[in-house]
Amino acid sequence: MRVGPHRWSRAYCPVRRYQGMTLNIVECMNNCLRYARQLPITTLVEYIRDMMQKWFHERRDAASKNTTQLSRWATEKLPKRMTIHISTRFCKKKLGDFCSDFYKTSTWLESYSSVIFLVGHPSEWNTPEEVRYEVVLPPEWRPQAGRPRKNRVPSAGEHGRRTRYCTICKKSGHNRQNCSNPSAGHLGNVPDPEIDPPPPRRRKCKSCGQEGYNIRTYIRTCPTRPYDNPTDPDNDVE
Repeated sequence: MRVGPHRWSRAYCPVRRYQGMTLNIVECMNNCLRYARQLPITTLVEYIRDMMQKWFHERRDAASKNTTQLSRWATEKLPKRMTIHISTRFCKKKLGDFCSDFYKTSTWLESYSSVIFLVGHPSEWNTPEEVRYEVVLPPEWRPQAGRPRKNRVPSAGEHGRRTRYCTICKKSGHNRQNCSNPSAGHLGNVPDPEIDPPPPRRRKCKSCGQEGYNIRTYIRTCPTRPYDNPTDPDNDVE
């Protein structure tokens, strides 16, 4: 529940999701293993074991320190969501009598009461002989073209996070190529400075006004500077 209800409930989800929310725990684990899935199988299993062991220890420690009847989340959220506020002055019952057992501290502590033991070093394993010398080959696999996909495939009706904006009408949902704005007809051929950059500036001589060279780099080839031309008989510059 630390990640927020928008990842677990369709009522709080900001995007349109599919009807069944049964794969949430799978998607959560897939997100936690997005970097470790590239490891070898033995290292990946050890990573999952270490992650689950850390989760169980933290949640078991938090549940054992809770002294109320309900869990910490239920104590904060349930009074705000109940339509009828019960006054403890006239009613002798507690808030835990009106909610499910899933919100109680006893259920919270029982959920993480199991112990995940260490695997140990492979040299300490008691492996049978027929299993130790058995060679298990990986299945035949042909790599596909392109970079392997890491993100999950969006479900039907689920939109992406990136929103397109039109550079002509400044509205979202489309781009400048399929803009339906009536005033965009005369702007359709206007080059976009981000997509179509302007051509580079050509050098221009300040003396003769011709392009392709300037006074500093091509001073000897400028026809308007006869005193710099060594072949001119009127040039008395040594």
